[in-house]
Amino acid sequence: MVTALPPPAGGELPQNIVSRLSRNDFLNRWQEPLGRSRHGIGGESITSTAKRDKNCGAEYNSIQSNRLIYNTLGGSCPESFMEEIFNILTSKPVLIGLHLGFAILGIDAFLWLLGETVANVKSIRRRSAAAAIGLVSYALTWVIGGYYYVKFYGPLVKPLIKAGSAPWAHAVAMEAKEHLFLFAIPLGITLFFLARLGPDELNKNGLRKGFIHLTIITAGLGLSLGLMGFIISAAARWGVL
Repeated sequence: MVTALPPPAGGELPQNIVSRLSRNDFLNRWQEPLGRSRHGIGGESITSTAKRDKNCGAEYNSIQSNRLIYNTLGGSCPESFMEEIFNILTSKPVLIGLHLGFAILGIDAFLWLLGETVANVKSIRRRSAAAAIGLVSYALTWVIGGYYYVKFYGPLVKPLIKAGSAPWAHAVAMEAKEHLFLFAIPLGITLFFLARLGPDELNKNGLRKGFIHLTIITAGLGLSLGLMGFIISAAARWGVL
């Protein structure tokens, strides 16, 4: 049985509290949805939160199709269907999944673009589509990752990593990831405009080889950022144990 911890002051977890976190307790805190904590919403006690949500919870749990939504929201009462959807999409697991999913899609798109360019395919439409998908995917994973950083990483995950056994995961991996990703969008935009040129134009202007190298760099950048994300996630989950 895990004893409830006092609410962290200013979003920071004191060293003595961090050291007392058991594996299950930490994983439970990691899995909690948006706006919820072991102390309720905004430091509110679990008892008062449960009383406030009792009627709503009974109504939601009485309908099988709504039970998943209610549990995903951590037992909170949504005011509307759109709020349900927003709360689900902005919960920690979904944000991480979307962040990773769009990153993989972007990497795959740029690898597709690389194949089209190396094969000297004459279809400008296919190359443009690959570059556009890669650019949009990188942009979406950047926006989603930024939202997750502000909402969850800064106040919850960062203090745990810095107080754990691998503080370098933030000092090195996250700091590098934050700055390296600034190059991803400009590189994607450059590749999109280059993809609009036909093979003859690329060869005539001596751009084909540089186009190939730039595409490799852009896809490789996405892969390296994914590796850094894995390091950060591992440090957050097991660094305090």
